Amino acid sequence: MRTPTGLGPQQVYAQFPLAQLIQAAGGAKPNLGTAYDIKKTLTRYARLDFGAEHSPFTGNIGLRVVKTMRPPMATPDLDN
Repeated sequence: MRTPTGLGPQQVYAQFPLAQLIQAAGGAKPNLGTAYDIKKTLTRYARLDFGAEHSPFTGNIGLRVVKTMRPPMATPDLDN
């Protein structure tokens, strides 16, 4: 892959270190959309093996259920 200047990524990184490119783009910012507190997580897993002794059709099927509970968060009042 070539950049608009005709240089490949390795040539660009050789001239401009990655830290310098990140700083020029405004610096690293935290992803606040995925930051939340977890109060408790419950996980359950069930597996069923199937197939006959000399059958070529054997295997298993599983089901995993995960429930994550978060502390209540304040919601904005949309009536005002």
